[in-house]
Amino acid sequence: MLGNILAMVIVIPALSGNTRVFGIYSIVTSLTMYLGYADLGIINAGQKLAAEAYVNRERRREEEILGFVVMVLLIGVGLFITVAILLSLFPMVLSRNLAERDSADIASSLLRLTSLSAAAVIFQRFNAIMYGARLKQYIVQRTEVALSMSKLAVIPLFFGSNSYNVVGYYGFCGSVSVVAAFGLCVFGSRSFGVSLLSIFHYVRFSRAMFNRAAPMTLNGIFLMVTWIAYYELDAIYIGHVFGVREVAIYSVGFSILSLTRSMFAILFSPLSTRLVYFHAEGHRQQLANYLVYVSRVTLPIIVIPICVAFVMMPTIVIAWVGSGFLESISVARVLVLCNALGFIAYPMGAWLFVTEQLRHSYLAAGLALVAFGALSIALLAPLGFKAFAVGKLGAFITMGVYYTSLLVRHLKLDVGKLLEYYVLPLVLPVLVLISAGILIQSEAGSGEQSGLAAAAVKCCILAIAASGVLLIQGRFYREQAVRMLCAAFNRPLQAACEVK
Repeated sequence: MLGNILAMVIVIPALSGNTRVFGIYSIVTSLTMYLGYADLGIINAGQKLAAEAYVNRERRREEEILGFVVMVLLIGVGLFITVAILLSLFPMVLSRNLAERDSADIASSLLRLTSLSAAAVIFQRFNAIMYGARLKQYIVQRTEVALSMSKLAVIPLFFGSNSYNVVGYYGFCGSVSVVAAFGLCVFGSRSFGVSLLSIFHYVRFSRAMFNRAAPMTLNGIFLMVTWIAYYELDAIYIGHVFGVREVAIYSVGFSILSLTRSMFAILFSPLSTRLVYFHAEGHRQQLANYLVYVSRVTLPIIVIPICVAFVMMPTIVIAWVGSGFLESISVARVLVLCNALGFIAYPMGAWLFVTEQLRHSYLAAGLALVAFGALSIALLAPLGFKAFAVGKLGAFITMGVYYTSLLVRHLKLDVGKLLEYYVLPLVLPVLVLISAGILIQSEAGSGEQSGLAAAAVKCCILAIAASGVLLIQGRFYREQAVRMLCAAFNRPLQAACEVK
């Protein structure tokens, strides 16, 4: 994931010099996001059931779950490949600007490569369940980082001053993804004693498995459909109605949102499995306490970077893609705020699924979709394609507010505790951050273009300053920082003692 993030940071500026190619790349990559839903909603149910089977030492049941999930993935990926091949034959369906011969050829090539590399999703989902059930996600993350670094190393070979070989680069990235995912699959099966032959035997429909997973799967499908509606479709709609240039402008802000969402997904990736452990062992109060603890600890980790990005967005956009994308600043500022309540939304979403309180998931997703549709339609005339950014923010805020109400009601947090845990600690740090950010922006000048490294340094200074204020005023966060430092230093000392 980290390698993909860094590759995106470098590739987008390389493509921004050619808005036509950048727009095509953005449209096609937005389609590849649908591969994340190729499991047809079964992946979350599979992760939960496999983790429970592993905790209860039911190896055969775990293999049955993995086989059933692979069967569903084969169906989902097969459907995606079929659609991708059809679109590669008629790429002008995606945007009216693809009627030109060169543009259509680029889009067709990217779509064909997408269909060839789609098999990686099957291995990736398999690995997510197998490693996640054992709390070994770090092996997947480290291996993917190491292999995806190759994507960074080859960028100069595909992009130059007048070279935009996006097709070659896209094909290389797809090949690396397939190799990495398959290698992890083989390594994990041997390390954990999981028989791939047994799993292959269970790659079939199972009525018992379907009945057990059906409620969670239907919930996952509903969440998937609503998520696609208010998160994925806007780029395609903008390309079809407005054009490739507007997609390029919008995609800068959407890419920043995707970067933050990817990093937060890494942060919360072990959470669901840990909650499953508590739930399977019947530790209800420990589960609730852990949920509140995670939301408090991740509060500054999420809010401070988002505030830094919001304040410094003119500097970030100009340094990243150049002054030709000034229109992207307002879009990016709106979109980066979408995850502002993620410190509550991520843990509460995981808690609802693990405890199977699915009706709240249905309601939260439905409210988000209504908010997105209402705001987008109402603001489309005055704001144009930028209305979708406001609608997306409305969807995320609506869901975050609903999850906050559940946190207060089900975990017995009164308004006083809510303010103490989530509001008061960040008032002074955010004020300092905003004041310092405005000062830095005014001294640099709104039209001055600095390098991306210089912009990153400025953002880091703001984040460190806000974090310092938080540590000075907040006892809870000082205690957590001390615990982390002690753990970091004690491990090497313990290892040294063991060697002696």
